[in-house]
Amino acid sequence: MFLFKQRLASANEQNGNYILTLFFSGQAPIGIPRYSENAYVLTPTIAGGFGIGDFDLQATSGTPYPTDHLITIGAQLATNVTLQYHFLDYLWPEFSITDLDFLSGARGGKNEVFLSPGILFGRFQLYGRLRMTFGFGYQFAVSPHAEYDPLTPTYTHAWIFSVRFPF
Repeated sequence: MFLFKQRLASANEQNGNYILTLFFSGQAPIGIPRYSENAYVLTPTIAGGFGIGDFDLQATSGTPYPTDHLITIGAQLATNVTLQYHFLDYLWPEFSITDLDFLSGARGGKNEVFLSPGILFGRFQLYGRLRMTFGFGYQFAVSPHAEYDPLTPTYTHAWIFSVRFPF
């Protein structure tokens, strides 16, 4: 629905190669009711990263907060750390670890951990400053062992595909 970003600090490769950014996003309850729970979700997030040579480390931590049905949906703390390596001109193999801590709701006190190997291709020049990056990965749950009441992890595995147009 919306995404606001505010860069707090950054430097190019010659001056430290890092970034620190705040995000604030909103999600509307559209799509399959089972997954949207008919509630808007607001998510404040902090993100940062740095590079050393061809290696990059990126991390985010955010709190998706539903505006309705908080007792059943609950609040979470979602943290992700991604390691990338720049290989040749256009290849970026990566590995991500995602941790979801359920702070309240039906899954309150539980957590899920997902691992995601993947690869990105890009930045391919399209026109002027417009570039394209795309990639895919496979995310799978490594904890907890399946529990069914409530369903945790919320899913066991999924393919992920991403396309971005930086400029």
